[in-house]
Amino acid sequence: MDNSHLTYRRNASLIFLFGLIIALIWTFVIFGRVSVIHQWFDMDAFGAIGEHIYHGQGFSLGNGPTMRRAPLYPAIIALVFTIFGFNPAHREESYIPVFALQCIFAGLSCLIVYTMARQLFNEKVAIIAGLLCAIWPQCLRYLGVVDDGTTDLLLITLLAFLSLRYYNEPNVKNGLLAGAVIGLAALTKPVPFLFPYPLVAIAWLQGKRNKKPFPAGGAIALIGATLVLCIPWIIRNNIVSHGQFTGISSNASGEFLRGYINAQSKYFLLRKKFQGNWDWEANLYEDGILHRFGLAFFTYKDGKIVGSMQESIHNEITKEKAENIVAKNDVLHHPLIFLRKFIIQLFTFWYVVETPAKSLMVGFFAILAIAGAIRGVLIARSNGVDVMPLVAVVLYFNIIYAAILAFARYSMPLYPILITLAANGIAGKTKSGSEVKKMESVVND
Repeated sequence: MDNSHLTYRRNASLIFLFGLIIALIWTFVIFGRVSVIHQWFDMDAFGAIGEHIYHGQGFSLGNGPTMRRAPLYPAIIALVFTIFGFNPAHREESYIPVFALQCIFAGLSCLIVYTMARQLFNEKVAIIAGLLCAIWPQCLRYLGVVDDGTTDLLLITLLAFLSLRYYNEPNVKNGLLAGAVIGLAALTKPVPFLFPYPLVAIAWLQGKRNKKPFPAGGAIALIGATLVLCIPWIIRNNIVSHGQFTGISSNASGEFLRGYINAQSKYFLLRKKFQGNWDWEANLYEDGILHRFGLAFFTYKDGKIVGSMQESIHNEITKEKAENIVAKNDVLHHPLIFLRKFIIQLFTFWYVVETPAKSLMVGFFAILAIAGAIRGVLIARSNGVDVMPLVAVVLYFNIIYAAILAFARYSMPLYPILITLAANGIAGKTKSGSEVKKMESVVND
């Protein structure tokens, strides 16, 4: 075993342990004492679904099957309960193993970042990237809550790493690995489901530019692996909806329509507190839309709102159908309004959170990461290092969310990728022209 491999194993282990320790300290010591962060326990009911799975009641919110969430994160919760047990009388304490697992995910994300930066750049850049990933605020944000954010962060980081491998060698093995992780990421949040297609496109363009044959088998393996993982769940949703819904999770059109509320100047210019205002206004907006179809987002008694629409397959389907019609009409008949929303949300994706003060703080860290990443990309290009797959991942998620609904919580899983590039912006150096030519000749040989 050579010294380089020994160095990698030692530093990789240390980076993983550092990331894990920081995550544990943050989750179990600091998080509950930080009042600046809005804390909730199970806001999106991932835990509730996991509990129903654990109790043998299926993928449900308590009123029959649901399609409102992707399956992987609730399944992980149910698996943890199967191993460690669940006590309804001490519900929050039962989630301690879930939070501990999320801390392990954080350590693994740091390890992947270190490995990716080492392969792309050098040891110094890799160590900086791994350490920054462990302490960066956006990477820590969802460790202490029942939320798919940390699982999403790990899978998107791994997605970027394996996309880079496929891009450089688009063979069947790398296609299968990248496709499998894209599939798992899509089963956490559906957004990555279409990423195989731009990834194949940029790999094909790179091969054409370098006058190398492009193996179709790798592309088929990439797309096929994604589909093989996702199709069973898509079929499940089609069955429980009696053939009326085909997808990984419902409510995409509802989120799309709520994006119009998000794109108002009072929110993106931080003139008004986001939390408690946007969600209420968006709910009323959806309620008004659904009333046109004889439905209601809220339940009423004596003309007063007393609750939200009950989660059930019937209500999910009827809501989906109605909002699909409105969303499609909005794009077709008001394209400029949609374009305005899209452009605004390209930016709100990086900074809008609960309050103006917090948004400024989140935006500050976003600017640091993005500026560092841009510099890192420029240095990489000057050294003949191709980082296009990492850039493509960031742009893909930014664009997809901007078209639907975009505020800063959705950008947080991308920070390990930005940090990988930003570390090169901090410690990377531009090689001389002769060094670059020598490196290119070695690669070509």
